Amino acid sequence: MVFGRPDGFPYERKRCYDVLVYTCKKAGVKLLKIHSLRHTFASIHLQMGTPLPEVSQMLGHTNVAITLTVYCHFIPKMRTNAAEALGELLQKTSEHLAHKTLPN
Repeated sequence: MVFGRPDGFPYERKRCYDVLVYTCKKAGVKLLKIHSLRHTFASIHLQMGTPLPEVSQMLGHTNVAITLTVYCHFIPKMRTNAAEALGELLQKTSEHLAHKTLPN
């Protein structure tokens, strides 16, 4: 559950939609579908590097394969980020080692 009433129960679906309509109008943006917010949530987490199993669990998917199937278009970007991170680590290690003297 994302939106809960003060008493802990979920809001009615219509109420969530009404709030979304009001908020989009107030912000001057095109009306979004509630499900679009779910995709945005997952996409942002994956782009930020949140591990796929964590995102899958937060979305309530029964297994990671579902998440991977839906969001596989983010995988190349994730690989690029991983390669960049590894490159930065190797660069820092190389710089660190360059300043050290080898033992006799």
